[in-house]
Amino acid sequence: MTRRVLWSLVACVGCNEQFLTPTQTTVSAAPALIDLAAIPLGAEAHAHISIAAHDGAAKVLAVNLLPTLGTGFALDGASAFAIDPDGAGEIDIAFRPTEVGYASALVQIDTNTDSGTLEVQVRARAASSMLTVAPSVLDLGVVPKGATGDARFEVQNDGSLAVVLSGALTSLSDVLVHGAFPLTIQPDGVFSLTVEYTAPDLAPMSARVSFSTGAAVVPDVLIVRANDCERGTPEAYDVDEDGVSACGGDCDDADPAATPGRPELADEKDNDCDGRVDEGTARVDDDGDGWCEGPMVCAGTASPGDCDDLDASVAPAAVEVLGNGRDDDCDGVVDAGAQDFDHDGFGALGGDCDDGDPGVHPGAVERPNGSDDDCDRTIDEDTPASDDDGDGYCEAATCLRGALPGDCDDTVVTRSPAAPELPDHADNDCDSRVDEGTIYGDDDGDGFTEEGGDCDDTDPEINPTAGGC
Repeated sequence: MTRRVLWSLVACVGCNEQFLTPTQTTVSAAPALIDLAAIPLGAEAHAHISIAAHDGAAKVLAVNLLPTLGTGFALDGASAFAIDPDGAGEIDIAFRPTEVGYASALVQIDTNTDSGTLEVQVRARAASSMLTVAPSVLDLGVVPKGATGDARFEVQNDGSLAVVLSGALTSLSDVLVHGAFPLTIQPDGVFSLTVEYTAPDLAPMSARVSFSTGAAVVPDVLIVRANDCERGTPEAYDVDEDGVSACGGDCDDADPAATPGRPELADEKDNDCDGRVDEGTARVDDDGDGWCEGPMVCAGTASPGDCDDLDASVAPAAVEVLGNGRDDDCDGVVDAGAQDFDHDGFGALGGDCDDGDPGVHPGAVERPNGSDDDCDRTIDEDTPASDDDGDGYCEAATCLRGALPGDCDDTVVTRSPAAPELPDHADNDCDSRVDEGTIYGDDDGDGFTEEGGDCDDTDPEINPTAGGC
């Protein structure tokens, strides 16, 4: 090899520099570790190792399978083969267990390249009894820096043999499992353990919990999360239990009076989380005319007494204009001097559409009675019988104007029984379930969503813990 390169260099004196650098083929094996998890006795499982050639062709000269624990692993298929330039080949390792216990092996691959001997570890567990953990994912929610959060989970032996757990192993030193180890769990037995996390900071945390059984390990039976609002369980991060978590838009998750969509109150807080304080309430001068509704003290320099804080031309200091249907000067009389037969503060000139009924006038509360109570030429709007968001559904059992019942939020057009479910932590289709059928919904009930790592959310036996992902 060295002589061929030197001869090429001598023979090519004066050649272009790009021809003086010889190429060298390398190979790689992936993955470096294969865990087939639990395989029942009498069943067969296969592990596939991909051998890739880089910068040329290669040959696999030999594949050696060296058992390191138990039995059951075997090489299936060819142990020597050629790989096309920059191509790939595959080695098939079979696991056929005949006795209960853990098994592992080291696969050594020799090639005709300078990459050396490649090694891949394979492992599996032959089981007639199975451990299950419920829940398989524990979300501790918000754990402040220096504080400790904990939760309980159950370990169940679903098989016919007793299982002895000698201890619990965690992927992070800040996560501990407390229990009276060694712990013997009889067939069909259930035992409760506590997992505890002490937060060194507020960074998102995800840890895996495994159990040791003598010299063997039952890997990744439980996932523990904390401070991961974006990928976690929404309920775990709703600290004030107002239905919205911090990552869902809650601007103060310590105060249930502050939530997106909540009515703004005159309490010097941002109740609806829109970045403004007390807007639309009686203490704020919303139209900028120098007056708020009052009668309490106004925010800033405004004075109380405004009767229409959305119109800057209406205020106690304004001049009454007859015939415009408004109480311009906020003295309680619309178009002072006009007749008001039902004494509701509005005459016909002031916009009263039924001057014989004191409950009907501009500004009156609309009632589901088939009448235009507020004289805005729309009947029963903003009542449960009306389809206010125009999605074809109302909130009442009987709807007006051809709408159908069943709307769970008649202020949002994307929420109705006919709406598609969206990954937005809301019940869009009004079936009392949130995010089902989306990447945020756990559709197969195995404790994992697609966003959380489930690669098949229709099969509860396929997830990051059970395997297959």
